[in-house]
Amino acid sequence: MIDLDSTKKLLINLRHRKDRLEESKKECSKFFNTEFIVVEGIRNKETPLVGIAESHQKCIQIAKDENLDYVIIMEDDIMFTSIRARKYADLALTKMPAEWDILSGGFFEGSRKKFNEFWSKAEGFYGAHFLIVNKTAYDKILSFDKSCHIDAWMAKNLTCYCTNKMFTVQRDGMSDNSKKHRHWLGFIRKFDVLK
Repeated sequence: MIDLDSTKKLLINLRHRKDRLEESKKECSKFFNTEFIVVEGIRNKETPLVGIAESHQKCIQIAKDENLDYVIIMEDDIMFTSIRARKYADLALTKMPAEWDILSGGFFEGSRKKFNEFWSKAEGFYGAHFLIVNKTAYDKILSFDKSCHIDAWMAKNLTCYCTNKMFTVQRDGMSDNSKKHRHWLGFIRKFDVLK
């Protein structure tokens, strides 16, 4: 079983988004009993999806260099949906599948196949704001050519599971990716969100 507090936690933050870093610190202090490490995100103004992919690959390289069995990667717009989020996540991790590359506490898209009361195998997902990445996926992710959104690529090329109830979402706000204000909280109504 994965212990969330003893697992290394990396939070991607673009240097100019100090507002998001402060919000993330508050959110994570509600969920984790231990600190996380801030990893400076890579900004690509012309093609934001490349910067996002490179930022995730930077985190994976850290995990690989440190020979970690798995790592938690978060983006700086993370928000936990409920005061029960930690209890739910801990319980879900006692029932996790034996073979996996990615465990996500957030959005899925496309078809999914229910694995048990906590997890479904996702044929598609997006929103890489909270991922637990297994070492089985490190080399694959590092070889990703950044030709599409990294979360969409992961869903097609890795063994990904999402929790049946979302316990993390993306905070509403200005997106450096789409360059517009995103209203995620309205969008998530179509999902089964932990309350």
